[in-house]
Amino acid sequence: METRDWSLVVFTVLTQAAVGAFLVLQVLRYVAAPRAARAGARATRRGPDAGRARGGAQSGGPEAAPPRDDGPRPGGARGDGPEAGGAWYDDPGPGGARSDGAEAGGAWSRGHRAPVPAAVVLAVLSAGLFAALFHLSTPLQAARAVVNFSSSWLSREIVFGSLFAALLGLLAAQERRAANSTPASSAQKARKRRAAGPAPAGPAAVNSRRERRAAPAGPAAATWLPHLTAAAGIAFLCCQTAIYLLPAQPAWNSFATPAAFGGTALRLGILGVAAGLVVRGPAPGGGDAARPAGSPGPAARNLPPADTDPTGPGMSSATVRGLVLAGLAALALEFFVLPLHLAELAADASPAAAASAQRLTGSYGGVLLLRLGLLAAAAAALGGIPAVIRGPARSSGRRLAAALACGAFGLVVVSEVCGRFLFYAMQVRVGI
Repeated sequence: METRDWSLVVFTVLTQAAVGAFLVLQVLRYVAAPRAARAGARATRRGPDAGRARGGAQSGGPEAAPPRDDGPRPGGARGDGPEAGGAWYDDPGPGGARSDGAEAGGAWSRGHRAPVPAAVVLAVLSAGLFAALFHLSTPLQAARAVVNFSSSWLSREIVFGSLFAALLGLLAAQERRAANSTPASSAQKARKRRAAGPAPAGPAAVNSRRERRAAPAGPAAATWLPHLTAAAGIAFLCCQTAIYLLPAQPAWNSFATPAAFGGTALRLGILGVAAGLVVRGPAPGGGDAARPAGSPGPAARNLPPADTDPTGPGMSSATVRGLVLAGLAALALEFFVLPLHLAELAADASPAAAASAQRLTGSYGGVLLLRLGLLAAAAAALGGIPAVIRGPARSSGRRLAAALACGAFGLVVVSEVCGRFLFYAMQVRVGI
């Protein structure tokens, strides 16, 4: 493999990881929408008294509901039984269920952190796009590559990749504005403006206009912007795949190419988001492990753990188990694709196909075995996470779960780099 091709290894792995992570986040938000809607409907049926009791319990006011005390749990926290108190991720945190999925079309609620912020996904995507410039002989003329959009998959890849990055940047800005505009701070600012009377002129008026401009985007923008970004990411990934479906390259002109690129997006996306969720753990103010002893648990706020948003600060352990199962399936995909690809090359009578198979299993057989071993080790680490998170909320258990999640993700990153190296190293052209 030529030295310039290493930039393509970095480019494809990072950009596909960014697309996969973003799509996984959108799936989580879509799954969260029905739960948030059900929790909101259930809270509405309880009436305003339940809401005042919840608000008083959170603020410590005179209408605060007495904290429920079912005895101490491991680690000193108190709560509502093993299902609500033993797991780390079952509490929705202050404010209960959120309306992000049902009303805002998938935007994260104000003041809450996303498991993997859009800014992180954007940074990974930007690093990959920047690495692609080193494959060009004249990087300063990269903009000219878009002129053949109607006939060139390379031009389409550049256009959709740039569109995906631009839309992702808008989402990152929207996410930051929403995080900086909590309901409590907005209410405090409104009370201060009412107490101050008419808006003054001069610098104060300028600051007021800045606050209005910093307000989060409306529900319409929060609905269509993630969908449009996801569509651009999928189109970007499809264009990347189509570039390599060349009849003159038997090793690439195969089902294994879309399986390899889509598999990289799935594996890195799922494991990256899972690692972010496990490492983040309970957000400040959310989760039984983060709540002082004697403070009200989920039942004190009439919010059963089963009805919480699985992507919220008190993420449900069921969400982690779902991501683990999806990650294991994505890891197992490679063990099915590889033998089918080798069988396809063996059935091809061209010398180029035979040479590609010899490179994959002979010249670079050690790299192939290393890749498969890393995938197996990542599957073992990933499979241990559900057993750990079912235990009591202890700091040692949280550290172990975080180590397993990050270790599995790191192993898959190295494995995908090895796989992409093999992808470019096994290319043999038909003819001259």
